Amino acid sequence: LLLRLPRSSRQVTVARLLPHTMASTADAEAWETDERGYVFEERLATAAEHKDRGNEHFKAGEWQIALRRYERALYHCAFDPMQMYDLMEKHKAAAYAVQTPVKLNYVACVLQMREAGLDVAPVQVEGEEEPRDPLDRCEELIGEVLKAEPNHAKAHFRRAQLLRARGDTRAAQEALEEAERAGGGSASVRAEQSRLREMARAERSRERELYSGIIQPSSNVKAADEAAERRARRGQLVETLALPVTGPLRALWWAAAALVSLLRRLLAVLLRLRPDGALEAVE
Repeated sequence: LLLRLPRSSRQVTVARLLPHTMASTADAEAWETDERGYVFEERLATAAEHKDRGNEHFKAGEWQIALRRYERALYHCAFDPMQMYDLMEKHKAAAYAVQTPVKLNYVACVLQMREAGLDVAPVQVEGEEEPRDPLDRCEELIGEVLKAEPNHAKAHFRRAQLLRARGDTRAAQEALEEAERAGGGSASVRAEQSRLREMARAERSRERELYSGIIQPSSNVKAADEAAERRARRGQLVETLALPVTGPLRALWWAAAALVSLLRRLLAVLLRLRPDGALEAVE
């Protein structure tokens, strides 16, 4: 499939997706300066190769170079709205099958680097005087995935992680619930929920230290904390008592989710692309 790419559109797209971690063209690796072709299948194959190389670096803890690989993958698999509109459904599916894991892996890499205390360079976007915050770039990529696939479990999960990184624990919890409803892995969701509870507990502790004796006595703060813990335990008890009813419904839901996953894997095999992995893992 040949693609028609006007020069003006090509310039805009390249400017948005150039790897922001490159110091200069002279310092770049050869694979960071390869040009994007006009053959649809070749572009997706090149993007998939960059993604796979990025995954290898990610798993080895080499997040900075992994991020550069993901940026390059985005460059090769990016299509403007008019191109996507003109594609046949099978070609759109093939494009999403590459774009989606690349975008979510990019987000995972940025979040991992932040947790490791590594600096993530701001992203320069054409038409904007100031570089964009990396987390804003991540939010944009997740939004693109959810616009194309509103029920994508891993996208909701990555959004929850992003919101946690921004300190919005309530919105992060809502995103986790969306991930679970979309068929996300319960183990990954429970681990993230545990982190959110720890953050909420730490936040209450900071508020107690900050406002104790100023707004209300410390005994009232302690009572509020205890009341919150009691509510949490009651919620767990209600969930346990409702298990005989919700258990079969969840089993039915997981069966349906497994069927959808199987169909996606079959499609991936037909397109010679790799299927999705666990929520925590890169694809």
